[in-house]
Amino acid sequence: MAPGDPKDNAREAWECYRRLLTRYGGTLDLMSSQGLRDLEEKRADAWAYAEVVGRWAAPGVIMDVGSGGGLPGVALAEGLPERPLLWVERRRRRAAFLRLVAAECGLENVVVVDRDVRTVQREELPGALAAVTAQAVTGFAPLYRLTRHLHDAEVLLVARRGAHWRDEVASLAEAIAANVAVVAAEALGRGGTLVVVSVPGGRPCR
Repeated sequence: MAPGDPKDNAREAWECYRRLLTRYGGTLDLMSSQGLRDLEEKRADAWAYAEVVGRWAAPGVIMDVGSGGGLPGVALAEGLPERPLLWVERRRRRAAFLRLVAAECGLENVVVVDRDVRTVQREELPGALAAVTAQAVTGFAPLYRLTRHLHDAEVLLVARRGAHWRDEVASLAEAIAANVAVVAAEALGRGGTLVVVSVPGGRPCR
């Protein structure tokens, strides 16, 4: 991507992603036709991830679990170009698409991992894990459980949750027998709440 204003570069990357998604979305079952029509609204919600991670996460690696068709991963890469970012997607065809997006759209801070997050080793991370984001993983406790082997002393978990997200936070606190601090909770335009929690990392999770 050519140097210039960061917002201009982000828009270039987004338009590149849109073209690739339109081209391959049907073949790889990445997004429905309605989803493509609503892509700008999806982008606004995805940018909320980048904004809260940029505001609240300590320096270090951002890992997006279940990156799928590229959201919120593309927005994270656009909005936080100085941060190392891992897109973890175990479905090989989707991971191949994500690699194409990173290469074609100039997202040089992205590494795509094409296997189950439980097999990723801490030594593979380009630094301490600062935050874990997810859009498709169900519940904070499962997200914690899947990634706990990669945590440092403290980590942020960032996910879109439904109306009962407070119950999920309480369940996570009970599962790890530790305090879970709600750092932010922001309503998203397409529904749900983007919830950011700070938790002690690496604890046993029932």
